Amino acid sequence: MLRRKEQAAILSGFDLEDNRTKDIIEGVMSLKNKGVLSMIDEYLRFVNSRTWSMIVSNEETFYEYQSKLLRSVEAERDKDLLQALQIKGKIMEDLDNINERLEKYYLKLYAGDEDLVKTITTRRTITPENLGDVY
Repeated sequence: MLRRKEQAAILSGFDLEDNRTKDIIEGVMSLKNKGVLSMIDEYLRFVNSRTWSMIVSNEETFYEYQSKLLRSVEAERDKDLLQALQIKGKIMEDLDNINERLEKYYLKLYAGDEDLVKTITTRRTITPENLGDVY
């Protein structure tokens, strides 16, 4: 997901090495920029696809959780370590639930055609950039 966002920033004309624009790029990529959030929301409303909106939201949440899960755990006390590992276990359960929801939404988006979903997901990742190629 991060690589895709970086490529989109480059295609939009941003220089990732320019210190003057790093904060702007970070605000856009991390979805902390309220203007960007508003544009995403308006776009999703424009295409009038609640299913696609749920896919986008769930994928972003999935990768946010995944990022937290992959961080190493450091703790001074065993109690703190155990608590951190329990939190990771909960994150894994949440990731599994999000993944199940995503599978359901993709099936809905492609009118229940499991073969089409398998073909598209094995050939390449489904992204907003390449979704238009399907239709």
